[in-house]
Order: sequence, then structure tokens, then C-alpha cells
Amino acid sequence: MKLGFQVFGYTLSNPIGISAGLDKHADVPDALFDIGPAIVEVGGTTPLPQEGNPKPRVFRLPSQHAMINRYGLNSKGADHMAKVLKQRVRDFAYAAGFGDHDKSEERVLNGEANVPPGSLVPGKLLAVQVAKNKLTPDGDIDAIKRDYVYCVDRVARYADILVVNVSSPNTPGLRDLQAAAPLTAILTAVVGAAKKVERTTKPYVMVKVSPDEDSNEQISGICEAVWNSGVDGVIVGNTTNRRPDPLPKGVALPANEQQTLQETGGYSGPQLFERSVPLVARYRALLDQGPPSHAEHQQSTPTEEGQAPGASSPRKVIFASGGITTGQEARAALDAGASVAMMYTGVVYGGVGTVTRVKQELRALQE
Repeated sequence: MKLGFQVFGYTLSNPIGISAGLDKHADVPDALFDIGPAIVEVGGTTPLPQEGNPKPRVFRLPSQHAMINRYGLNSKGADHMAKVLKQRVRDFAYAAGFGDHDKSEERVLNGEANVPPGSLVPGKLLAVQVAKNKLTPDGDIDAIKRDYVYCVDRVARYADILVVNVSSPNTPGLRDLQAAAPLTAILTAVVGAAKKVERTTKPYVMVKVSPDEDSNEQISGICEAVWNSGVDGVIVGNTTNRRPDPLPKGVALPANEQQTLQETGGYSGPQLFERSVPLVARYRALLDQGPPSHAEHQQSTPTEEGQAPGASSPRKVIFASGGITTGQEARAALDAGASVAMMYTGVVYGGVGTVTRVKQELRALQE
């Protein structure tokens, strides 16, 4: 059985993605595509290089197949990532017979190679995550907007999807940007910059949100910002500041893992799944209502992403991220309203064959 589907007007080979974090500096996107996902998210990148938090900053809980990280958005900077991605396109253009010069790069990016300009692979898309620098003042929205726009101006040319990270738990003040007013300002600036990219097709824009900001008021505010800014979709969610109960329920963690639980940082692993799928469903329902002023005009829910929920505007796309490790869990996320089920910690523990296994399990569910 085939797993192909449509998102953002592209026919993708399967609904599995790799979340940002495995390839922070866009060093190995092609190697990640080779293990089977249709979406690879690299980054996040910040405008200026920053070291991130002191080491050690990532901790494993092996009995739970879980992790805690506080990387702190360590980045070589947007200029470095742009240079890496530009060289990747030049290498592709040369191998495809377009030559090795600026004109060949433009020809590939503008569609002459018949591949998406970011992934450079038929049926797959490259997402590039952008973020603010830690030292940019939390309350200075103009400075924060400049941070995100700087990144967009450097890397958007080489991305199919831009992901706006306002939800890392390891950058002080970042999650405060998920309030409706600052989020709308930031996303509007990013969408505007993305539309100015010198390329025939413009990158789509998504915002990555936290699983911890889950009150009705918080979700409504985020959805309002998505509609008002013109963002194309939402990635639900990121790592959590909470510490989920161990699985299976009632099990006692080894003493060293109980100590690890005290570490500061974002928790990721299978324990997030039970909360992430209902959260996807809540975002799906609210986004399908359309902008508040137009909710009464919206009609039935469509079956294809990017089609209008009524006659007025395209349906917002959702990617699910949080605790997905099996085909059954991926299916549940898709059934809840996501187009793509993204993985991170499951690949860390499961290895390079994880995506293939999950796709096989998905196919088996279709038979």
C-alpha cells in the first residue's frame, strides 16, 4: 500500500517527518532523507552564532526511551547555515548537469530540475527552523522580529518550509512570545519576509508551539495569531517542561534516572504521546473553524491539506510532534488531524531503521 498524500500542493511519498534537533546546523539533511522520511526539519538557526547552554546539556532515561535536553539553541548562525545550504544546491546543480555557478543555482531553485527547491528530492520537503538569539531582549518585539527576519532573509531561499520556533523551553522568555499580540507581530514579519524570497515558489511558514501552553485561552490566542498573520500551519508541539509519569504506569525508575528527572530542560519521549494527540485534535478543530470573524461562513472539513475549509481560505496544515514511536501512534496523530507525524527521540533510541519500521506499520494498518 502506498503512503503518498498531498500537503502544500506537493505530493509527498509518506507522512513521516524528522523534527529539528538531530541536524542543528544542516550538516546532514540528505543522510536524514535517505533513512526514509518525507519531511526533514533542520536547525534551529539563530541570527548570530551562539554556544547554547554549558555541557552536559542532554540526558537519557533509557528505561523510558526518553531524553531531557537543554541545548539552548546552540547555533553556528544563519549566515553559516545559508552557506551550507547554498553549497548543497550548487553541488546538486553540478551533478544534475546545470554547471557550477549562480545561474545554475537559480535554475534549480526556480524549478528546472523538477524537484522541490529545499529538499532537492522528489516527494520530499526540507523545513528550516529559525529562532531568536538568547541575548536579544525579551521585551523588545522590534528587535525580536529583526532576529527572525534576518534568519529568513538568509535561509528561506533554500527551504520548502520555514518553521518559527517560539516554543523551546531552553531559551529564557521564548515561550512568552506565544501570546497572541507578540506572536502575531513576529509571524506577520516572517510571512512578509518569506513572500519576498527571490524564487518562483515561496517557502511556506509554520509555527512550532509548546505542548505546555494548552489552556483554551492559550490555544485560541495562537490560532488567532496564525490566522491574522497568514501563517500556513502549526507544528504541535515541542519538548515539555513537565515530567510525565513513567511507563508502564506504576513502574519505579532506577535511582540514577530519578536523579536525571531533576535536570532542567525539555523532556521528550513516548510519554508525551497521550497528551500530544488530543492537543493536535484541539488545534485541528479550532483552525478548521477559520478566523473568528469568518467562522460562521466555514463549511465542511476537507480531506486534502491546502484546500479551503469553506470557500474563503486554505486549510491550515498541522504536523504532529511528541512521543510518536510506532505506526499505530503515527496513525492516531494523522487521524486527529495532522498531515505529518514527526519523530525525534524515537529515532535516537530506535536508530536509522526506525522510519522504515513505522512506515511498514502504517502500511499494515491500511491493509
